[in-house]
Amino acid sequence: MTTPRPFWPVSGVDVRLGFTGIKLDAESLDTIAAGGVAMATPNEVGERVAAGHRFPLEAAVNQTWLSWRPHLPVGTRVRPDLDPLSVRLRGTFTWPQKRWGITRLQQQRTWVHVLPDQKLLCALNLGEGESLPDDATLEIEGQSVPLTKQNVLQRGSLAVISGVKLPNPPAAWKANELRQPREPEDCVIVSGTDSVPAAASRLQPGNVWVVEASVPLTSEWNGAGVISRADGALIGLLVWRDGTALIAPWSAP
Repeated sequence: MTTPRPFWPVSGVDVRLGFTGIKLDAESLDTIAAGGVAMATPNEVGERVAAGHRFPLEAAVNQTWLSWRPHLPVGTRVRPDLDPLSVRLRGTFTWPQKRWGITRLQQQRTWVHVLPDQKLLCALNLGEGESLPDDATLEIEGQSVPLTKQNVLQRGSLAVISGVKLPNPPAAWKANELRQPREPEDCVIVSGTDSVPAAASRLQPGNVWVVEASVPLTSEWNGAGVISRADGALIGLLVWRDGTALIAPWSAP
């Protein structure tokens, strides 16, 4: 039988009088004012629970809990059979936009993922039904790649680009590691070597999933990979649009 993870209330101040004087243990000022809850993680792994699971609140701390020293892996590992996830390729979409007789270059940065057959998967921050403008290019690894209908396949906010030869490409996602999700699910959002977990309860379903503002994301996460907690598959990309984080689910071309 596995040991559950215990939670107990923290009152904020613990005063003990002994022969050597008074011993005072205090938490932070916020905890002293409002109280708080402490938790301990057992050495042995317990049973897996779903998001929203409720744990009982113990009446007081058991000193045995304070002696636990579990090994907690740190990083972006989602599946034990894979190296820690790292999304290290970045690209920039560039195209001219003419307005009021003035032409300016528009740019969008995105994290880039390598697919089978040396194809690249990127995020496009475009409005509903918009297509990549003419004369657009992708700047990546010192290359400027012209984008045409022949080498770009656009699916909503996702773009699959072919014909790009990278000097030192990272390992590509395998075909069986790409999956189209039916509905929002618990996932990890990965950009660079950073990762942020996102429970399904924080994702509003639709053609794209709206991520709750409480999930700490910024425009720098545009194109970040969305990795399923269930099987480690790539199920979509994060798209940053007008100050809102969206997830564009993967769909096979």
